[in-house]
Amino acid sequence: MSWNHRVLVHHDGTLGIYEVYYEGEPPKPWACTEVPAVVGDTPEELLEVLTQMAECVAKPFLDYEDF
Repeated sequence: MSWNHRVLVHHDGTLGIYEVYYEGEPPKPWACTEVPAVVGDTPEELLEVLTQMAECVAKPFLDYEDF
């Protein structure tokens, strides 16, 4: 089994980046995560969110237990 991130299109036209899992030879997609890692209405919005996500690594980390 293998996986990667893929853009999936919803019926309403919104886009989401999901983990997609593959099996078989040649590998065929057979499952994806229920919740997308990133959501947007256009490819540009997806890229904007991904850029913001990359930039957050340079900021001070927050403690998960504080929430």
